[in-house]
Amino acid sequence: MRVAKNQWYDFHASFRRDQDFFDFNLLANPLNPATSVPNVPVDISPHGFQTRRRMSDFDLTLLPRRKVSFRLGFSHNNMTGPSWSTVHEGTDALLLQPWNTTLNSYRMGVDLKVLPRTVFSYDQFLNYYKGDTSTQLNSTPYALASGSAVDLGLPFNTVASAPCATPLLAGGVANPTCNAYFSYSRLQASRNSFPTEQLSSRSNYFRRLDLTGSFNYTSGRMNLPGYSELYDGLSSRSRMRNSSNTGAALVNRVTDSADAGAVLRVTDRLRVVDQFRFLNFRLPGAWNYTIDTLFGATLLSTPNPFDPATCPPPFTAATCPQHNSSSGADVTVGQRVNFLKQDLKSNTVELQYDLSRKINGRLGYRYQRRTIFHSFTDAQTLTFYPSLPNRDACAGLPLDNGVCTTTANSTGRDSVEIQGACDTGRSVAAAVPRIAGQLRYGTVLR
Repeated sequence: MRVAKNQWYDFHASFRRDQDFFDFNLLANPLNPATSVPNVPVDISPHGFQTRRRMSDFDLTLLPRRKVSFRLGFSHNNMTGPSWSTVHEGTDALLLQPWNTTLNSYRMGVDLKVLPRTVFSYDQFLNYYKGDTSTQLNSTPYALASGSAVDLGLPFNTVASAPCATPLLAGGVANPTCNAYFSYSRLQASRNSFPTEQLSSRSNYFRRLDLTGSFNYTSGRMNLPGYSELYDGLSSRSRMRNSSNTGAALVNRVTDSADAGAVLRVTDRLRVVDQFRFLNFRLPGAWNYTIDTLFGATLLSTPNPFDPATCPPPFTAATCPQHNSSSGADVTVGQRVNFLKQDLKSNTVELQYDLSRKINGRLGYRYQRRTIFHSFTDAQTLTFYPSLPNRDACAGLPLDNGVCTTTANSTGRDSVEIQGACDTGRSVAAAVPRIAGQLRYGTVLR
C-alpha cells in the first residue's frame, strides 16, 4: 500500500509471507545398509526444514520535499514452524526443532537539504532479535524389556556396531547395552539488541562530480541468559547415562563501517569512479557453564551420584558411580572467553569510457586488505569421583578422600592477513597489481 500527499507525507506499507520447505533426503542421512539386522532405511532428511516467514514493513516520510524532512519506519520479521536436527551422543538421534525467531526493527531519520542537489542524513536503527527455538527428542519408537521407551537413533549398521551389534533382542525389545536415548532437550533462548547510528550524504553540487558517503556505528549485545542441555540415555563407550549442561553467555559486538564513493565525469563519455569501503568489528564474549554427568553400565542401570555415605571406601559398592576408563569428569565447571576481530579496507578505481550508446569499456584496479584475529581461553575445574577417579585428566594425580580434582586450561590465538590485490612474497607475476577489464554490449561479456 502506498499513500502520499504532495509536500506533506509519503507512506509505504507491505506484508509478505513465504513458506520454506526443504527435504533433501541425502543430507545428514546415515545411509543405512540393507545388510544391517534389522534393516532401517532413513528416507527423509534428518535436517529437514518446514518454516513460514511473515514480514511486515512500514515507512513514513514527513515533509518529503522540504529542506528538512523526517523518516520513521518499522519492520517485523517472524519465522515459525517445524524443523529437524540431530545430536551425537553414542548414536545420532533425530531431534524436533520448533523454529521461532522474531526480529523487530525501528528506524528514525532526518534529511537536511541545505545545499543545492545535496542531502545530509542522520539515521538511528534499533534492532531487537528474540530467538526461542528449542530442541527435543523427536520420538522414542523402541522399548526396553522394562517397558521404558527409548530411541536407538538413526544409524542402523549392525556390521559396524551402530548403534550396537544387536540392537533388538528376542521379542523386539531394545538391547539395554546399546547406545540409546530416553530423552534429550536443549533450551537456548537468546535476546539480542543492535542499535546503530548512521551519518550519510550524497551530492552532485559540482556538475561533473558525484559524491556519496556514510559512516555507521553499532554497539550490539547478544545475551544467552539460560542455556540448558539435558541428556538421558546411554553412551556405551563412556557409560554416560545422564548429563546436564547449563550456563549463561554474553557477547558484545562493536562495529565501525564507512563507505565513500566519487564519480568524476571528465567528458560526456569518460568517467573516473572510485569506491572505498572500511569495516571493523570486535566480538568479545564469555560463557560460564557447568556440566554434571552421571554414569551407568546399561540403560537399566540406576545412574548413581557420588555420596560418601552410600559409597564408602574401597568404593566398590553397587551404589557407587559405575565408571570405566573412558568415563569423563563427573563435574566440570568452566569459563570460555572468546574474542573475534576483523579489519577490512577495500578500494576500487575504474576508468570507464562509452564507445557508443551500446558499448562501454572499463579498466580498473582493486585493492583489498583483510585482517582477522581470533583468540580464546577455556578454563575448567574437573572433578572425578570414584570408582576409578584416576582416569582421563586425573591420571596419576593425588586423591582427597577418594576424589580427584584438577584444572585444565586451553588457549589459542590466530591472526590472518589477506591481501586481495597482490601477493608480494611469491613471484614477480603475483606482485604485479591486478588489472581487470570488461567489455559490455547489451549484457556483460567476461
